[in-house]
Amino acid sequence: MTYEQFQQDVLDTLEKWMPGNTTFTVRQIVKPNDRVLDGLIISNPQTEIAPTIYLNPYYDALSAGGASFDEIIESIFRLYKDNETTASFDQDEFLNWDRAKSHITYRLLNRKANEKFLEDIPFLPYMDLAVIFTYLLTVEEAGQGSIVIHDCHAKNWGLEAKDLYSEAMKNTPSLLPPVCKPMSQMLDDLLPDAGEELPEDIPDMLVLSNKAKTYGAAAILYTDLLKSIAEKMGSDFYVLPSSVHEVLLLPAGDKDIRNDLSAMVREVNASQVPDGEILSDHAYYYCAADNSLC
Repeated sequence: MTYEQFQQDVLDTLEKWMPGNTTFTVRQIVKPNDRVLDGLIISNPQTEIAPTIYLNPYYDALSAGGASFDEIIESIFRLYKDNETTASFDQDEFLNWDRAKSHITYRLLNRKANEKFLEDIPFLPYMDLAVIFTYLLTVEEAGQGSIVIHDCHAKNWGLEAKDLYSEAMKNTPSLLPPVCKPMSQMLDDLLPDAGEELPEDIPDMLVLSNKAKTYGAAAILYTDLLKSIAEKMGSDFYVLPSSVHEVLLLPAGDKDIRNDLSAMVREVNASQVPDGEILSDHAYYYCAADNSLC
């Protein structure tokens, strides 16, 4: 079965399964790290919030023999029902800058790997990264979600990237407060029943993210946060970009090991981090005396 035929068969089957007032749209969406995916958008008149389900992984599973077509349809239908909500999105609030500005937050992405993604998105360069902006919304039924700010949104507000950054600097640390824990404690939280089975030689490093555990690497931008961590740590430290969701902080010693750490980051990125979540291929260094990251 070709991919085009797969898409059409999915649409035809779902139309039989779901109410007649449900609409189905497939459009190409450029995701972080310039991945282009086909998003199936399922919507109905009862809600302004429509989940997007990406079809590419399902076709890959079908082609590899990992799932049958019927299993894929059931999975898509179950995913839609699990995320179905009657909640509405206040478009007037989003379009009105005075009301929207308190929701603006930022994220960090790799700039080179996202050249296509960044074509119509306001951003600020930061080292080899890009600071982009989102509108953070919390819908009681649907949980927390976000809308990536595009050029058309900024133009509607009459703003530039630096204006969005000014608001995001104030909002992000409070809406997405930082969480910084020792690696051992994080593993203990993830594996509470492991007890004595946890290895004793866990590296002496910290994991920095945010409370939502999503795009938490942006916490390195929080005003004076790295300075505060360095004071408690009692030393400069290396920042290892584990993913867009968190970074690892390793105390610096007398020996410069940044090249070795960068090699380790590249190896982990290549073997363990999903393409869409890779932040950078090298380690950074935080100097407490200069309060600078490079």
